[in-house]
Amino acid sequence: MERSLVSPLVWGDDGCLHLGDLRFRIQPFGLGPITPDQAECVDGRTFVLYRDRWTLEQYAAFLPRLPAFDPKRIFEIGIWAGGSAVLLSELFRPAKLVAIDLKRMDQIGPANVRNLEYYITAREMGDRLKLFWETDQGDVKRLRDIVRRECGGVLDLVIDDGSHVYRLTKQSFEALFPFVHLGGWYVVEDWSWDLQPGFESWVHTPPLSPLITSIVELAGSAPGVVKSVLVSHGLTFIQRGEAPLDETFQIERHIHHHRTRSASVRHVLSYPRRLLSRFRSGIRAFYASRIPRARGREQ
Repeated sequence: MERSLVSPLVWGDDGCLHLGDLRFRIQPFGLGPITPDQAECVDGRTFVLYRDRWTLEQYAAFLPRLPAFDPKRIFEIGIWAGGSAVLLSELFRPAKLVAIDLKRMDQIGPANVRNLEYYITAREMGDRLKLFWETDQGDVKRLRDIVRRECGGVLDLVIDDGSHVYRLTKQSFEALFPFVHLGGWYVVEDWSWDLQPGFESWVHTPPLSPLITSIVELAGSAPGVVKSVLVSHGLTFIQRGEAPLDETFQIERHIHHHRTRSASVRHVLSYPRRLLSRFRSGIRAFYASRIPRARGREQ
């Protein structure tokens, strides 16, 4: 890659990710927010990153495929403790990065708050990095208002590392994808959680994987809407096509199956009849196989 975005990233012996004078502590999955626990870490240079090394390496493998990709307007869903917003700001140097989260800022811990505030102030990031707390990713109107006001109604990159809940993730996608310009990317993280061990407590949560299936179908049906989809173990990269979209955009409206709805209904309704027919055939075959044996014994 001629202009490498990821080469400055270095994994230290301390298990942290380093970028210049910044250090990112990796947040283990399933634990509450960690904080810089040493006084010298409250210096605007140490942040918490809620992504494992494997996920970060997937990004490192993907970005070199896009040598001309230079996102200037980024929308991130899921701030956590702020580390990802800082990392994206340093890697891409966007003109505007907007990040939202459902929780309050004071819930990330005082050390994380101080580091974020110090970073934004010391590096004069106030106009370029905007964090919106207490913002629901399912609040479609709120998301659209933020994009129009902060990004001029155009996005180059969206990263969804928010709720990982089907309904909310779909609402965010349908609200924000129309703002992504031609060739831009929309990333859904941790889409495969229902296919992995460790999520047994989420058994009653609607899985996210069907949404990715629908988006792949969307790419097959309407390449003008979704130009391409790249799916890895935990990340899905969705590229915007050239077709115009507006606030009425819904995934299902652009997916076209050859089978008509009425044919699908007839197929479903015929299933009990086909099942009964197979059962009867099985019974007849069983008795047919028994008759010669019975006659043999009689002789």
